[in-house]
Amino acid sequence: MEKLECDCEWYYRGTMTRDGNPRHPSYIKSGDEYKWFPVCDYAANWRYADVYF
Repeated sequence: MEKLECDCEWYYRGTMTRDGNPRHPSYIKSGDEYKWFPVCDYAANWRYADVYF
């Protein structure tokens, strides 16, 4: 979390996945616009238990 807090802003293009993750750039159409991505909120809501290996 501490490393994410900086003076930069995060953006994504296209749609989010069903789980609320930004899509990989290879799945984005060239005409999609950039949208602001609240990365600190995203990281705060992410839990290690949600990841399956």
